[in-house]
Amino acid sequence: LRPAEAGNPALDRISELAARLLGARSAQVSLVEDVLLVVGGAGAAAGTVGQEIPVEESFCGLAVADRAPLVIPDAAADARVRDLHW
Repeated sequence: LRPAEAGNPALDRISELAARLLGARSAQVSLVEDVLLVVGGAGAAAGTVGQEIPVEESFCGLAVADRAPLVIPDAAADARVRDLHW
């Protein structure tokens, strides 16, 4: 998928379900290569879906590097991510 193709309704629904099940305000489905591409989202800022972000500037970059789920209760207080794209 490229940005023009992003915003798949099925992926948006998966994001909505994830946010609801986790009690989160927002969720997104992202593809990670050399850049992160947001392909589905719920509760995120307008323009998020279809956005490309360098992996090293994203939450997903941390999860991929650690090869483990990433849980961040307060992104503004977490030194690992407070200056990243979110």
